[in-house]
Amino acid sequence: MGGQRPIDRTSVTVKLSSAEPDIPFLSMILEEERRTGAPVPLDSLIALSRLRQERRLSVADAATALQKDEAAARAVLERLVESGLVEARGIKKGRIYTLSAGLPRYRAKRRLRAAGGL
Repeated sequence: MGGQRPIDRTSVTVKLSSAEPDIPFLSMILEEERRTGAPVPLDSLIALSRLRQERRLSVADAATALQKDEAAARAVLERLVESGLVEARGIKKGRIYTLSAGLPRYRAKRRLRAAGGL
């Protein structure tokens, strides 16, 4: 069971992280789901996760992460902007997306946790 199986078009490899959970990030997602009454779509979760890791995301980077074309990635990011979870800066090809500054609770909890307080 310990050997790696070759990857083909009919197999999927799943890697489970042993990293500590990001409880403030999860709380932010759950709060958004309560607010909208609907689950956050998978593409949005992927984009938010990348923003959590990278801090800034271009449409091209989002398209790579989502495995979609740039138009689809832009639509995902713009929906997140409309929801207030993400902010956009710049125009056209230079547009960059970041987690919203309006999410101080998430950022404050994350800083506190990084300092060992949570």
